[in-house]
Parts: sequence; structure tokens; C-alpha cells
Amino acid sequence: MKFNYWKTWFGTTSYWNWPRYVQSLVRAIGIPLYLATLFRITLVSAGEQPLLPASFEVAGAGGTESFSPVTMAKTSESSRIFSARFSNSLWMIRFVGPSTELDYVEMGTDGTNIFTVKSTESRYRRELSEGRQHQNSGQGAVRRGPVPNELAHPHAGMLWFAFASQAYFRTNGIAFLQPLLFAEANSDILLYYGFRQKAQFEPWSTVESRPRRAVWFHDGLVRYWERRDFAKVSRHLEKPWHEPYNKGFTNAVFEATDPKDEGGFSVPKRLDYWVYCPRPKAQTNTDLAVIQHHWLLITNVQVGTTSRPFVPMPPEGSTLVADERFVRAEGSFVRLNYPQNGGWLSDDDAAKRLLDLNFKEQSRLATQANAKDVDLHRNWSVARLKPAIVLVVVLLTPIIWFVIWRKTKTQNTTTNRRSS
Repeated sequence: MKFNYWKTWFGTTSYWNWPRYVQSLVRAIGIPLYLATLFRITLVSAGEQPLLPASFEVAGAGGTESFSPVTMAKTSESSRIFSARFSNSLWMIRFVGPSTELDYVEMGTDGTNIFTVKSTESRYRRELSEGRQHQNSGQGAVRRGPVPNELAHPHAGMLWFAFASQAYFRTNGIAFLQPLLFAEANSDILLYYGFRQKAQFEPWSTVESRPRRAVWFHDGLVRYWERRDFAKVSRHLEKPWHEPYNKGFTNAVFEATDPKDEGGFSVPKRLDYWVYCPRPKAQTNTDLAVIQHHWLLITNVQVGTTSRPFVPMPPEGSTLVADERFVRAEGSFVRLNYPQNGGWLSDDDAAKRLLDLNFKEQSRLATQANAKDVDLHRNWSVARLKPAIVLVVVLLTPIIWFVIWRKTKTQNTTTNRRSS
């Protein structure tokens, strides 16, 4: 029996009852579609790795280099080691170094907030054992997620961007991205206003949205604050950068390279993040200076589930916390600073403390306003009294002089009569 390919392909004999022109049309569409599908299956199986595992850990080392935008000379260099755990959109990262004052730095998330711990517990224990007055055992910070923006530890943002950002991209898209690092002076608070930069994004593969390369573009506007302190900021102002950078320029570049197969998963073994800024006396907006280069080398990868928490626990003793989870719009930036023992405040407890702080602040402002009113009234009274005193003196002086003159004249007249 002769093998009928088309009968096998369409799986029905009704095809042979169709008109010839319909059969020709189906064949014209079906053959390319079949070949494209076959090619796609071959491409995915041969060239593309599957998605990242649900849970995994990485470890390695990294560093930071800073450069002068004028001379391009290296001005500083530091290194650190790290370990990081990921489970879908949850993550926790631990750094040791470069500061000798810190035992470690841990950053993690509960899915809503990002928690940071900078531990000085060893110093705390040493001072405690020596009977000296001990300081806080660490510093903490709380911010809303999902992007970890930590000026002192930009490597956390790089690890999040490479391994835990897919849900963020699915929600927010890739045309405009929040910078991983705010390198401009006084611009870090811009992240609280949803600041985004135009971006180019190259995914890891056609089936996975984690980044292989990303470029952030500066829009050519210098942003600065009219007034700024730790309690609140005024509106932020904008002005064009000097030419030719007022047209915009490349602000930062991220790259994930050197992919290696780890248990059937493709993992980049190197991450780089470059930050660029304008150069003095440049002629084009492509003439840029590298001011920072952050890099990470991943040396260990472990695939598997983990039951450990993703929120870092503060060390023993009191931790001084800078709580920024309730920042608001311009003019009311709020940072709660408070000592905390035995964990973190919940959102409800932090909100209650914020309300208490606002009440105390309003009471303080009202007291100051009342004191100013009293001072103003006192000053106003004194100011009104001085002219009155002068007027009385001016009016009474002739009268007093006349009374004294009259009395003196009367006494002289009496004396003269007695003498006569």
C-alpha cells in the first residue's frame, strides 16, 4: 500500500473531498508552517536553556572601581565576597567586605519591603564584655521594593536584576527601567517618585525575560532639590545639562556574560555594571567617562529548595533603623529613625509609629507657632509702647519745666518779701 503523506498529515480523508484549489492553498500554508515548527523545536532543544530553577543559590566575589571623569584615572577600588539565595521573586544577599567596621551586610525581601542589615555585632559584644558603654549592634533600613537601590552596595541590585527581576519586567515592561544605581549627586530620593529612564533590553533568550544586557539612557536633564534634609524634601527642579549632553546620553550598561550550564540551567558567571557621565569640554554626547564599574564573578551555583527566610534578622542588641517604607509625594518625604530590638516593625506598627511621630511633630510645630505668637505680641506691645513713652515724655517735659519754674519763681518772690 502506498504511503499517503498528506492523509497522514491532516489525519482525515475529508481533505481529499475538498476542491483542488483548497488543497493547493492548504499545502502552500501547511508545508512552511510545519518546517517552521520543526525548526523552532530543534532550536529550543539545541540552543536555548530552560528557565531558572524555582530555588537556587549562588556565591562568589566582586568589586568596585571608581574613576575620575576628568583624567579617567582610577581613584578607588574595593572588593567583597557574597552569597545569595533566590526563590522566584524572593531573594536574600549577604556581603562581607570591604569595610572592616562591618561584620557583614544582608539585604532581603518579603515580597513587599526590602530590608537591609549592617552588622557591628562583634564590636557590640566586645564592648559589652569589657564593661564599656556599648553602641548599637547594627544599622537597619526598610524600603519599599521591588528594586534594591543601595548606594553603598550596588551589587545587590545587579544580582536582583540578573536572577529575580522577571516578575518585575512582566508587570512594568522593559521600555523604561528604574536605574540600579543613582550616581548623580542628590538624586537618590528620585526613586521614591517612580523615576524611570528610557532603556534598551536584551533578554536572556526568547523564552526567558531575565536580562542578558540592558542600557539606561539619561534624558539630558539635571535633577536637584530646592531644599533637602532627612525629614522631608521640597519639590525637585530640573535644568538641561550643558551641550552636547542636553540631548541625552548613555547613563549605564548592564551585562550578564560567560554562561555556563548548571544542572540543565544556563547561569551567567560574570555580571558587570558600568555608570557613565559627561566629560568636560566634550564635542559629542557619545564622548563619555566611566565613573564607576561594578563587577561580580559567580563561582558556585547550587540548585535546590531552601526553607530559610529571605528577610535578614537584625543582630543581638539594639539596631538603629532608618524606615522609609512610607515615603510620600514631593514635599513630604518621611524617614522614621528609631532603635529597634528583636526584629522588624510590621507595616501596621510602623504606620502607627509614623502617626505618633506626625502628631508629635504637629504638636511641636503648634507649640512653636504659639511661642512665636506670644513673642510677636510681646514685641508688638513693646514696639507700640516705645512711641507712647516718647510722646508722654515730650508732652510732659514743658509742663514739668513750667511747674518747676513757677515754683522757683514763687519761692524767690516769697524770699524777697521777707527780706524787705
